[in-house]
Amino acid sequence: MKKAVVAATVLGSLGVIGPQAHAQTSVTLYGVVDTAIQYVNRMSTPTSHGSRFDMMSLGGQSGSRFGLRGTEDLGNGVQAFFWLENQFAPDSGAIVGTTSSQLFSRQAAVGLRKSGIGQVSFGRQYNSLFESMVNFLPYKTGVAYEPAITAGGGNFREDNTVKYSGEFGPAHVLAHYSFGTGFGFQGGQVSTVPEGEVPGNQRANTGFGAGAYYYGGSFGLGAGYDQINVALNATAPSGEDKRAFLAGSYSTGPVRFMGGYRWRNSTYANGGTAIRDNFYWAGVQYDVTQALGLIAGYYYDQVKGASLSPSVNATSLPNFSQVSLMANYSFSKRTNVYLVGAYSHNGALNYDSILQTGLTYGYGNATTLSGLANGQKSMVGVAAGLRVIF
Repeated sequence: MKKAVVAATVLGSLGVIGPQAHAQTSVTLYGVVDTAIQYVNRMSTPTSHGSRFDMMSLGGQSGSRFGLRGTEDLGNGVQAFFWLENQFAPDSGAIVGTTSSQLFSRQAAVGLRKSGIGQVSFGRQYNSLFESMVNFLPYKTGVAYEPAITAGGGNFREDNTVKYSGEFGPAHVLAHYSFGTGFGFQGGQVSTVPEGEVPGNQRANTGFGAGAYYYGGSFGLGAGYDQINVALNATAPSGEDKRAFLAGSYSTGPVRFMGGYRWRNSTYANGGTAIRDNFYWAGVQYDVTQALGLIAGYYYDQVKGASLSPSVNATSLPNFSQVSLMANYSFSKRTNVYLVGAYSHNGALNYDSILQTGLTYGYGNATTLSGLANGQKSMVGVAAGLRVIF
């Protein structure tokens, strides 16, 4: 990624940084613009169903975004830093966020780091489990088509978070605590206080977790745990959504293999099951040439029990599976084209259901557990796209 470092004197004249900024202060502007044309069959909404031929709004290989990163050297190996990152829809130019007022929906954090010790950051950030897991997913959370939110959870970014990250050669350790995740969603229930931080109910919509991964040479290994405590309103007791994962990878020549397992037990405040499942994945990446790469991914979710309401007993669901294939051709380090296709069974693509992703991608039907309309068993999607990194 080509970085544009903006001179401190220019930023000072624009009022971005103060007049005491010096040469060791820098700000980097970066981003990705990615969109694709896609065809998907058997799509369903509460009011219509059928095939769709359109332009993807969230990006294809990557989510479209722009951001600012800044650092200032404070001496003795200490740096202050900030990170602001936004997501947008290139088909319409609209800002994409969890809420309409969320300008920096991907990340908004500030912190301090010291060489050899690590960093502490404050704000909206990726949780520890997801940041550890992403290194072992075949598409590294590719929008088309990888059920990454099913794997990592809809709370993969959390508000009001204090986070520690340590990098020690190829080994990384992470831990975080959120005072209010901003993700108040469990089964078919939506919290009225997703940000938590409620007087008299300190547990409401809090979250915490940890992760670690080793990623060097030909071998990689990662593990993590995450928990959020979803309260439906300011006075309600909290349910618990717990996840843990274990994953690994191995590289030999131009080929890299990876796979993993994610356990989840999500319960309502009354102890009823929202969802209990075991999610598995496996994949391979093959660099045919320096410019041409191929990726294949397989995903399988064993849903032992699921319910949209704490008053309804959980029922088992048909096991979801998906196969995704991608060919990627790079014209340069910053520009590439890709062709990707996927087939899903017993669920919409990316398992886009109300229990899994909260209809993030728009493939599923909010009135069913699986994301497919009654009578439908599978879905196929194909997309061709262009990505430019700056």
